[in-house]
Amino acid sequence: MIQVRQEEISFAPVGQEQQEQIPSQGQGLDPTRIVEMSLNASKAIHAFHIEVGVGQYQLHKYLEEVYEDLDEFGDSLGELYQGVTGNLSLGIDLNRTPVDEPTKAEDVIGFLDYFIGVICGLSGIDKGIDNLTSTYAEKLRKHISMLLRF
Repeated sequence: MIQVRQEEISFAPVGQEQQEQIPSQGQGLDPTRIVEMSLNASKAIHAFHIEVGVGQYQLHKYLEEVYEDLDEFGDSLGELYQGVTGNLSLGIDLNRTPVDEPTKAEDVIGFLDYFIGVICGLSGIDKGIDNLTSTYAEKLRKHISMLLRF
């Protein structure tokens, strides 16, 4: 299972009940923590992409799109939030929200499903952030749809 290792933001795969301390729909997570989560998930999925290798070529290639989108989202959210707050140093600490490496496509699907709820919880901060989260939530839904085929 791909999992964010900090108790308050860990998650369960699709279909399993999430722990009580987990904020639903992104409630309680500030954008800086979501940037960290997105960048760490990108790294973890990238590592899984390498491990899958050419043995499962289609999955290997598709995971590349997933980790690139998560990296782009984290970068874009960080930059937009800097603009909203006027603070150029958000205090990003990737050690604060490490993410376990997935071992199968279902782990990635579980994370993406959870992460869609997290990013949708950002609505109302700023119109640019709303547009970004809407765009990426749709991309992540498409990734889930594609990953269900593997």
